[in-house]
Amino acid sequence: MDLPLLITGGYDHTLRYWNAHLGQCFRTIPYNDSHINCLEVTPDKTQVLCAGNPLMKLFDLSSASNTAVSTMDGHTSNVTSVGFEKTGRWFFSSSEDSSVKIWDCRGTGYQLSLDNESTSTATMATTASAPVPVHGAALHANQAEVLLGDQEGRVQARITAVSQAKQPRELSAVNH
Repeated sequence: MDLPLLITGGYDHTLRYWNAHLGQCFRTIPYNDSHINCLEVTPDKTQVLCAGNPLMKLFDLSSASNTAVSTMDGHTSNVTSVGFEKTGRWFFSSSEDSSVKIWDCRGTGYQLSLDNESTSTATMATTASAPVPVHGAALHANQAEVLLGDQEGRVQARITAVSQAKQPRELSAVNH
């Protein structure tokens, strides 16, 4: 698409393509499975990934079809964020199901699931480890770590490579 494109989605179960200069919606795609929590355009700007509860769907931007080219199923609750690494070979998703998942765009299913568990002393006293919903995530500029924010207010850095998936590194607040 040559025109400046804005893509929106929301609780009305609709994906919309807009001409950004004119502010006019020129295409709508029904997203009947759920509301849309977040979306991300692929780095090559040919597709858009939409995420709801709990599915994610990939749509071809140049296609006239309203059918997704791919559907990703792996979360059990609201998907709260998605993002692609810079070459578009893989993407991540975070969810209220307390996980961050790494997906290979060339394959099916997720390749890595990083579970987010509580480190709260109060929670640890009652359970061995309790899952904590992930409210947002972003890919670090180094393209190797996903930064996640969770319901307990923590921000953590998680390694995305399967061979290096170790304990989370919690980031502490810096006061200036």
